This record gives sequence, C-alpha cells and structure tokens, in this order.
Amino acid sequence: SFGCTNFDLPNLRVDEDIRRNDGNPATLKYASSAAHVSGKNFTSSESMTWLTEHFRTSLALIKPEMDQLFLNGVNRVYYHGTPYTPKEAAWPGWLFYASILVNPNNTIFRDMPALNDYIARVQSFMQSGKPDNELLLYLPIYDIWQNYRKSNYLTFVIHSMADKLPQFDGLVLELREAGYDMDYISDKQLSETKFADGLLQTPGAEYKAIMVPHCQVMPPATLQHLLRLARQGAHVMFLGSLPQEVPGLHKAAERRDQLRQLWQETGLKTDVHSQQSVSYGQGTLTLAPDLTQLMKTSGIEPEEMKSVQGLDYIRRRCEDGYVYFVAMQHNRSVDDWVPLAKPASSVMFFDPLSGKKAPAPMSRNEENQNLVYLQIKPGQSLIIRTFDQGNLSGDTYPVFEPGNVSYGCRKEQRNQEALPLSGNWTFEFSEGQPHIPGQFKMKGQPRPWTELQVEGADAYAGTGVYKLEFKLPKVQADDWLLDFGFLAETARIRINGKDAGLVWSVPYEIRLGDYLLPGKKNSIEIAVTNLPANRIADYDRRGIKWRIFKDINIVSVFYKPITFDVWPVLPSGLTQAPRLIPLIHIK
Repeated sequence: SFGCTNFDLPNLRVDEDIRRNDGNPATLKYASSAAHVSGKNFTSSESMTWLTEHFRTSLALIKPEMDQLFLNGVNRVYYHGTPYTPKEAAWPGWLFYASILVNPNNTIFRDMPALNDYIARVQSFMQSGKPDNELLLYLPIYDIWQNYRKSNYLTFVIHSMADKLPQFDGLVLELREAGYDMDYISDKQLSETKFADGLLQTPGAEYKAIMVPHCQVMPPATLQHLLRLARQGAHVMFLGSLPQEVPGLHKAAERRDQLRQLWQETGLKTDVHSQQSVSYGQGTLTLAPDLTQLMKTSGIEPEEMKSVQGLDYIRRRCEDGYVYFVAMQHNRSVDDWVPLAKPASSVMFFDPLSGKKAPAPMSRNEENQNLVYLQIKPGQSLIIRTFDQGNLSGDTYPVFEPGNVSYGCRKEQRNQEALPLSGNWTFEFSEGQPHIPGQFKMKGQPRPWTELQVEGADAYAGTGVYKLEFKLPKVQADDWLLDFGFLAETARIRINGKDAGLVWSVPYEIRLGDYLLPGKKNSIEIAVTNLPANRIADYDRRGIKWRIFKDINIVSVFYKPITFDVWPVLPSGLTQAPRLIPLIHIK
C-alpha cells in the first residue's frame, strides 16, 4: 500500500494534506490474482508506506488500510518500516526518509502489540484453505500495449495501473459492488488453464466462468484456447464487444483473418446491441452489452452482504467449509439477518480484534439460504467460518440492543440511552516527554491535556492517565458499552483496579460489563497515548537539530523538503466525557 485511503469512517482522524492511496482494490488484486491462479500460498505487501506525514500515523488509521489489503487477497503484510536506531541516540533516533516509522521512539509502539495480534488472527484464516473467487477476468494487456502512450516502458507499478486501463479498473470495482469477486488471468496463464469436473482449473484455483471485458486486441492463440475451453464445457463470457484486432505487425493481415474466422465459427454477431448466447461444443459463449445481465448467466451467486448491506468481503474454501473475512469500510452499519451465498450446516464467528469466538445466530430465508445475524459498525471487521457438516455447541455470538438508564432527577437525565461519565476527573502525565509533574483536576468532564495551562503540555508525547470515581445506576443491562466518540489516540482502561482492555481502532468503544459493579461506586482509569507530532513540531519551533541523516533527510509525502514548526497542536487525550451504554442481550 502506498498513501492513505479516504475511508468515510466516523471519528477517524485523517489529515487533509495527505497522499491518496494508489493501491485501490482493483490495483491490489494484480498481485493476489497472480498468486491465486498460479497456486502461490502467500501474497505479500510492503504496507503503510507514506500513510501519513512523519509522526502523525495512528493505529486507528492503520487498521482500515490493513483490512483493505486483506479484503483484496493480501495475506502476509510487512511494515514500512522499523528503522534500526541505537538506544543511546537522542530522540527521535535514526530515521528513514519515508514514513511510516515505528520503533520504540514512536509513541504508538506502546500499543502496537494489539495491532500485531489483530493482523496475526486475520492472517491465520487468510492463509488457510484456497481462494474461492469463482470468476476469472481476462486481463487485456495488449490493449495497454496498444493504447498507452505516456511511456514506452510499461511496468506494473502501484501508482499508475488505474491510468493504464481505466475501463478495466472501473469494471472490477463495479463487479465488486455487485457482490462478486474475481481473479485476473493473463494470456499465458490462460494457455495453462483446463476444464474438468465442471470447472475451469488453473494450477492454484477453480472457477465457474471466465469473462473477457471490453477489449480491442487479442492474439488468435488466446481466442483459440478460450474456444477450446468452451468446447470442453466452460462458460466463456464477452462483455460489450468482441476483440477484432491482433497485436504486433508480423503477419498482421494473416493473423487478423485467422481471428475473424474464429469469430465466424462461433456464430456470435460482432455488433452487439442485445444479449447473445450460443452453445459451443459442451459449453456456452455469451456476449452482452450489460454487465448485470451477463453475470446472471455466469452461474455465480453474488454475496448480498456486499451488494445489499455494503460489507466488503473475501472468501476462501477450506476442506470442511468456507472462511469469510468481512469489514465495513464505509459510514454504514449492519444490524440484520444477512444471507450467505454458500451452504453451511453451522457457522462460527471470530472477532479478530478481541480473539473471542462463538457460534453464529443462524436462520433460513424463503429461498432456503443460510442467514447469519450480523451487527457491524463502520470500521469493524469479523471472521465468518462455515462448516459443511455438524452442529456447534455453546452460547451463540451475542446480539445486543441498547437499553436506557436514569442517572438523576432532571428530565434530561431520565430514560437516556447512555450515562455520561461526568464528575471530578483527575489527570496526570505518565510515561512520556517532556517530564511534567503533578496532578491536574478537570471538573465536569475530561478534556485534552493539550489544553492544560502548564509548560510542555502542548508538546508532550506519551501517555496521560485520567481517573474518575462514579456510581453506576442499577438498571437492566446484560453488558455495558464504553463509548469514547473521538479518541486521541489509544486508551488502556482499568475498572475497579482491573485491566479491562485497550481501545485503539474505530469505533472507539469496548464492552466491559464484567468489570462494573451495578448500584455501587466504581473507579475508572484511562491511560491515553498520543502521537509524537506535537513533540517534533516543538523541536522544530525551538530549533533543535535532529535531522542528522545522510539520505534526503526526511521529506514530505510529496517528496518535498518539510519542517514541522507550522503544524498546529494536535488535541491529545480525551476530548469529551466517555459514555456508558447499557446493552440488552437479544435471545
């Protein structure tokens, strides 16, 4: 990945002057398609390059970018980067010119294990089984070579693939929005593809159909092999038009005639205004101007979790079922029964954020499809593991609805959806620099420590601890949700002296009913860690020399010289009172 994706996720802080991510889903699939088709077990990615300017990358910003990699077939990530720096080197240590940089000198390193655990859990599923994308999409490379004029030297670099084949790029995204997933296939890979047992078989995966998208140029040998597969029983689909031109100049007229003769043998009309479908040997050739109608002939069942609910997904086939990784990467929530395109006897949910698992709530619709009940908020993700046979024991994955709570005599304090944790908060700086002693009172509600009128507060990088004692009303609640709204940036929570968890990704919330004492006094400690941006900006404002490197010596995301003295202070800590929301378990 390279740059930052503009995810529309509530409370996710994204800088305006960022480099937009060149690795959109259509581009990311070049690598994973090659691995899937050829039978490679791993698709690796140099990840998080230039996600933000230096010193401004949060764990919350990393997670949806990681999810996007997983959703598009990457199943082994490498960070960019972790530069070596000697312990005795003064802060910020030895740095590489490009972000992001994560080592013990970066404040986010404190809570990095939570991100690593999350990645490890997802990868453990995404590295199992085999890909299950079902549609092969022919990559019209000869159209790029024929039409791309910006350079005589064509490379598959992440920065410009969408420019080289924009129509193909748009088609991939349209297919994904409709609930389908696919792998790209080249002419050479296609020549090695066989048809057996009702499926197109490559060295690494099996597919139900192949589509040739809008393209002008195709070698006769490629068309010959497509027709050979159709004669054996394959379904070959053509979208929009049939390629009429051949690549290169050597015997061009002869090869053009050969291509024309092959088309004549099929019985398909080259000027298409309506859908055509012809039997060809034991298979079928279909030509259509409309993608929706063409895909209805493919025999591939789309996943409604994407086409209806808006959930992004990737699916893999295991010996005894399927595994889905799903994530909500848009400002949209799901709280509904969701059909699965694949049959299942039982289903297990795994939460990769917490590591918790439980059998999924299941039902069936009128079409006898399996339904699972999903509650997913913007930014959240889930592993869905289906099993072909047998049933699972144990309590099902919990489904909640919000309750209500009264915490005072005034009208606005009765029958409310949440209890705001207002009161006499205290705050103290903990692990970080510069050293700031003392305890600070925050009456009413907590506020960012950058607003404290104390020297160094607006330059502090590290952890600060907020504390509060409060009485929890005794109300009907099967659990309690602690909701921060916005958070700058991560929070370790202790309830009544016990570790209750870490919040580091959107939505900034955590269930902690097991730690609370209803009807009694409770204590909460929230250790918030911020970014090092304010400290490095202070260094530049005070003229401290820290750029000591022999390369281009720290540049911006646009590879321009940069200083950080002009950065405004980033709010750090809690920006408002967290809320406790009672949850009622729906049986």
